[in-house]
Amino acid sequence: MSNVRLGRTRSEWFTAYRGLRQGCNLSPYLFNILAEALMRLALEGYTSGFRIGEILVTNLRYVDDIVLIASSEVELQELINRVNGVGSDTGMRVNVKKTKVSLVKLSLLWCSFCSLASPCHLQLCSLG
Repeated sequence: MSNVRLGRTRSEWFTAYRGLRQGCNLSPYLFNILAEALMRLALEGYTSGFRIGEILVTNLRYVDDIVLIASSEVELQELINRVNGVGSDTGMRVNVKKTKVSLVKLSLLWCSFCSLASPCHLQLCSLG
């Protein structure tokens, strides 16, 4: 059973079905372990993405934010479907209100650095 403390008052007791006590030292570690496991499942067998030299970049993560990276809209949609599918299978969900999609056009100079012959477009999806 749990309750919420606000100042000197406490809420009624209720049953918490998910989560950790706010402020628990284990919380960030458990979150990172879970996020890593979910992303590994989502990316299993995925070979697309954005290449920087020999390195394939498909996502960036910071705290509880995830940025999905793809070279085309089709690839980005596949990534979103994979993450959403793994999330659905495990009881997690993407907060659609915090999700943003961006198109970044990289310059020819950057693409030359990456050994690409023409300007490339980078699709980004932030899952907030």
